Amino acid sequence: MSRKWLSLVVIIAATFAAGAGVVAARWMKQNAEPAPPAPEQTLLTVDSSSLDFGEVWETDKFDWAVPVTNRSANSVDISRWGSSCNCTAVQPSSLRLSPGETKTITVRLDLTQTLYYQQAAQPVAVSLLPIVAEQNSRRSWQLSGTVKPLLRKQPNLVFGPLSAAAQPLSPLQTALSFVQPIETVSVECDSPYVTAVVVPSRDDAVRSDVRVEFRFARTIPFGTHPFKLALRGTFSSPRSEYSTQLQGNVSVVTDVQAQPAEALFAARTVGETCEEEIRLISLTGRPFRIESLTPQGAGLTVQRVNDEPRFVVRQQIVEGSQTKNSVVAVVVVEGGKQALTVPVISTGVVPPPTARKGTEK
Repeated sequence: MSRKWLSLVVIIAATFAAGAGVVAARWMKQNAEPAPPAPEQTLLTVDSSSLDFGEVWETDKFDWAVPVTNRSANSVDISRWGSSCNCTAVQPSSLRLSPGETKTITVRLDLTQTLYYQQAAQPVAVSLLPIVAEQNSRRSWQLSGTVKPLLRKQPNLVFGPLSAAAQPLSPLQTALSFVQPIETVSVECDSPYVTAVVVPSRDDAVRSDVRVEFRFARTIPFGTHPFKLALRGTFSSPRSEYSTQLQGNVSVVTDVQAQPAEALFAARTVGETCEEEIRLISLTGRPFRIESLTPQGAGLTVQRVNDEPRFVVRQQIVEGSQTKNSVVAVVVVEGGKQALTVPVISTGVVPPPTARKGTEK
């Protein structure tokens, strides 16, 4: 073979080898296992022992200290704190940690929001998330512990509906049953319309049951007025302090009310007529008479039942959706007139075509 032909063969072989190498490289790139993601850098750490607050009594202001350490080589800015529960507040609300620095935050938990009234203690877990500027990490910590209820059952602190005609309202009492004997107890209500006092016991003996009397302002406006009742005191044995708060409300309405309070019709076929009997009563037993009944809404009629304080509401279902109509009742009471609105709520359902065809004759 001449030198010219030999050189040509070498060039062709080299070109083929280079092309094969490119193809092999592309095949290896397409079929290679993806590289494992870089491990997330742990910027902040806490000691696991600081995340367990143990067994505690129910309270609306439970404070727990958690030391937070910056393990990175850079300063870390925590702009705010996220939580799995709106029962959590953190101080300080924002924080800067230098490299290697440890600072302690105070987590305040309202454990009354996590508690369902049972006689047994209940486990509670709340997630805490530091929001770090310029970091996408969603690393969070979980605070956990066990909450013991103060009371054996949730007391009824819903007063009403109470008649405005009965104002000033007479005091009402309710019982609080603690899970163990108490030495002292105090109550405080945050409402301008309600005050609370502990009913004195007949003796000074240690007790578990307490009666609280609620006294009302001379005049309370119409409507529902929520309040919080704070409980504080000490248990007798072992001697320890407790504090919590309970939710309640007082509702004041006009004297004449409807029973039921509304005519509520479930899903009915469009074109159907349904009815409900409504009775009017005086919460205080005062005499009254119905002066007029006015239906307000399409397909709605109303009929008195003799001369009794009763009437029948008839609603023709005219739309394939929820309809909110009403009947306005004007009654004559001692000292004037009172207007009462009775809601009439219905939901129309259009039957499927096959069902309609099956009923056609």
